[in-house]
Amino acid sequence: MRVLAAILLAVASCLAGETKTEHYDLLAEGIDLDDTGRLLEALHARLTEHFHAAPEGRLRVEISGTQERFRARMLADGETPPEAGGYYSPRSRKAYLWVQPSEYFTRQLVLHEATHQFHYLVATGNRSPGAVWYTEGLAEYFGMHDWDGETLKTGVVPPFSA
Repeated sequence: MRVLAAILLAVASCLAGETKTEHYDLLAEGIDLDDTGRLLEALHARLTEHFHAAPEGRLRVEISGTQERFRARMLADGETPPEAGGYYSPRSRKAYLWVQPSEYFTRQLVLHEATHQFHYLVATGNRSPGAVWYTEGLAEYFGMHDWDGETLKTGVVPPFSA
């Protein structure tokens, strides 16, 4: 078990880094930066079409390799970590999350939190609109996806979710 944990930690370390895309500053551990950057840019295009507008400025997304690192990152920013896989903070304007047990679930959470970020910044004055059912429903809709590395389809039940 220790050997497996050491291998996983080494892989996560190799996949850690930062990148910039057209609209995003992405910090990520344990996932493919380029693929995640393309995913976020594809989401940005879909959300811009949905809202007929885009947020001003760059968007920051931070993906931690573990729940412990997610919590530490949020605490370092003066945030209270939720008992959830991710969170959009209106105060810091960052979307935070941690790598989930499957690639699909991790991508779903990236899309979910980035949708909250985009929605708040473009449509609510960066405040909770009060209708939690709508806010969460919107994030869930854009989180349900099919992604082939180039084309993003949202609002779909994927044929396969490994």
